Amino acid sequence: MNSNKFVVFDCGGVVGSDMKYSFVKNHVATHYPEKSAQAELLLNKQLWSRIRVDATYTDRQYFEDFVKQLDIPSDQQLIEQFMLHTKQELYAFKPPLQVAFDLHHRSISTYILSNHGKDWFNYIYDSEALFKAAFPDKEKLVVSYQVGYYKPQQEIFQSCWDIMCKYESTHNNKALQLSDKSKVLFIDDKIDNINAAKTFGWQAYQFNFNIEPVEKLSIAIEHFLAN
Repeated sequence: MNSNKFVVFDCGGVVGSDMKYSFVKNHVATHYPEKSAQAELLLNKQLWSRIRVDATYTDRQYFEDFVKQLDIPSDQQLIEQFMLHTKQELYAFKPPLQVAFDLHHRSISTYILSNHGKDWFNYIYDSEALFKAAFPDKEKLVVSYQVGYYKPQQEIFQSCWDIMCKYESTHNNKALQLSDKSKVLFIDDKIDNINAAKTFGWQAYQFNFNIEPVEKLSIAIEHFLAN
């Protein structure tokens, strides 16, 4: 096995659940069906585009802006319900996290590279002991809200690479070179992100725990480490 290789995991779809907003969408569909399409756009595009790159933008502000821009009646109780039910759908996937934990235990350097809002990512991370055990060093958690870029932008891969170079130099006495990019395996569920990682110079493997057995992930990683 090669301890000079690196494995970078996405969060949503790989080691944790994706955003669903089921309660929010059902509320709109039930009471304001004519606004469902606008609600989808706000949740998945317009407001998501801010919360994933703005560390100061909370989930409360997100839903306050949601009801304001959707122009529907609201109060703090409804906002609290939106926040609570959204978080209830955010959780970690233990089988792929076990894979990451085993890599960490074998001294394979692992990182997270995720598009996420601060409150939601931290909720997933803090709610599962295995997540913390697999990724105990928060310096190795690179999330879009921290760096101001998001996948598939090349800038977020550069930001992650810079963080990796600094961490490996400081903690593991490894001076990474540009040629070492090929020693990185990036795992993500979205093909656009996979292609962007390859453009950046990393190796990449598409995996979605919702539809694929974790054994496929393990095999891909072991193949990468052995070659």
